[in-house]
Amino acid sequence: MFAQSPQASDESLANGTRNLTRCLARVPRHTADTSASVSGERFAADTPDAVTWRGARSVWPPRLLRTLAIATELFQHLSKVTVALALRPAQYGASPMNTATKLARVLLADDHPEMVTQTANVLAGDFEVVGSVANGIDLLTATAQLDPDAVVLDITMPGKDGIEAARQLTQSGCRAKLVFLTVHEDSDYVCAALRAGGSAYVIKARLASDLVRAVHEALEGHRFVSPPFALGEQS
Repeated sequence: MFAQSPQASDESLANGTRNLTRCLARVPRHTADTSASVSGERFAADTPDAVTWRGARSVWPPRLLRTLAIATELFQHLSKVTVALALRPAQYGASPMNTATKLARVLLADDHPEMVTQTANVLAGDFEVVGSVANGIDLLTATAQLDPDAVVLDITMPGKDGIEAARQLTQSGCRAKLVFLTVHEDSDYVCAALRAGGSAYVIKARLASDLVRAVHEALEGHRFVSPPFALGEQS
């Protein structure tokens, strides 16, 4: 199968509909003919002997032959309309064929290997984890090289902490959404992380319940903060 563009699909549908209309207009209003009838596989004519179905074509009335020819053409156009409808894009209620769903690419930054593994397992299936780093300095380099859609980063890391790394990424025009994943349950850290350019703040104790949602919210342009912190209190 293949994916058609919306323009090509609509054009096929319009052409098929016009052809259907023309065919219907050509169908005779009265196709019954008392001189002939079809029964099973034989054609009963006004002759003493019945003729086979194949031989019947030579004695069928012209009006009936014309009707059958139009019916055949009608079926062909109807098939084209059906295909055109099946290939219409998602905006018309059907998904294009052969369109793979691309997962958002996520980079991890945490100096604890066990936490990196656990985080990757939680994100698996919803996102593509493209790599991990163990400090803020490597985070800056890896983000520039990998160009991820989102970065899940810890705050306390060697070399350069997550908040300072986030601030530098934001100032450099980095397009990746920054999602903090940390043990710090302190409103001062929440405020600092969001001011540094963070889109979400997840407490590690709520990793399994909050992280996937937080990344989705960040990618959609929203903010997310794990309870008990209220977004209305952050500025």
